[in-house]
Amino acid sequence: MKPSSAIFSVVLLLSIQILAAQQDEEFDKLMTRKRISCYDVEENGRFLIPKYYQEEKFDSIRYLLRYWQRNCGEVETITRMNLILDAGVNTIDQYPFSKRTIWNFLNYKRKMEFARKNPERKDYYTGNLFWTNQEKINDQFDVFTSVFASEALTKNGSALARNILGFYSGNMDSLFTSLYNKAVGNEALQSSYDSIITDIKAEFVTYMSATIGYWVPTGNASVLGNHPELGFNMGAMRYGWSADLMLLFKFVHTPSSYIVRKNGIPTSTKYFFGGYIAGQAGYDVVRQKSYDISILTGIAYDGFDAIASSGSNTNDNVSVGSLNLNLGLGGRFYTEEFRGTFITAEVRYNFVDYRNPGGTDLSGNTWSFRVAYNFSTAWQNELLHELGAF
Repeated sequence: MKPSSAIFSVVLLLSIQILAAQQDEEFDKLMTRKRISCYDVEENGRFLIPKYYQEEKFDSIRYLLRYWQRNCGEVETITRMNLILDAGVNTIDQYPFSKRTIWNFLNYKRKMEFARKNPERKDYYTGNLFWTNQEKINDQFDVFTSVFASEALTKNGSALARNILGFYSGNMDSLFTSLYNKAVGNEALQSSYDSIITDIKAEFVTYMSATIGYWVPTGNASVLGNHPELGFNMGAMRYGWSADLMLLFKFVHTPSSYIVRKNGIPTSTKYFFGGYIAGQAGYDVVRQKSYDISILTGIAYDGFDAIASSGSNTNDNVSVGSLNLNLGLGGRFYTEEFRGTFITAEVRYNFVDYRNPGGTDLSGNTWSFRVAYNFSTAWQNELLHELGAF
């Protein structure tokens, strides 16, 4: 390459870089518009509203709340202020109550409880793995709304206003108690609450357990002897119904020998290793806060190895199996307030038909006695408790 060409290339490259830098500077100057976050709006709103109230600029408060809602949606603080303002001028019956109102009541209750336990904290976070919401707490605005609600409470005698203003004055359980007892005094608010409670109760409660038991054969099958059981299950409950999948193993050799045929030859054995895999269902006939009593049923494959395989890569074991149809009675005994853990105890009568041609007669049904320790999802009951419905 000629020297003049090399110099030209360098100059051209420098010129392009300088031009690009100038364009970036021009764009930097143009980037003057800033998107105001809801956190910014809330921080300013919480400062301005008490100021406007002291200056008796109630129209300005309403304009600010509309601006706030237009930018951030119907957040808890907006619901709180609008309801207190409406109660103060006796127009609270005209408020457009909805499910969002109920969730905002609950959000306020949670914030205030968190603020009392953490007086040094100024921010309250909600959310999950995918999003986070940040709200202000423990400032003069919360004190202002509490005092404002208390003052309005002395001027309004309707049941609805008393419930809501009392809630924002600090008596946070009374509102949900009135809603649960259908004494709140507003049809739209009541129906919104009832709909949320119905939705929560409609959710499935899932559970899983570790199970131990004792298997007792009857009739001719009693020659097999009684055996311990060990296994686990997982399932779901809803509206008093339950359904689960159960896997159990029975073990310990039989107390006396019995005969099975291996390769057509009668063979004496004491070996016993059984399995039970079932789909089970139940319905609660008694439901109390600390326990439930259920009718149980199930369908399963129930079998056992009478002679074990001679090696890990062989398939010369001898098995006896049967369809199992069972009925029983069981109870769940809750060990936590919100039913996150519980103990189950059950007894089942199993209709089986162990066929052992050419060997010992194993006809007869069986009993199963089982106890399990269960872990379940408890968020539904915790949420119902917060809403005064558990």
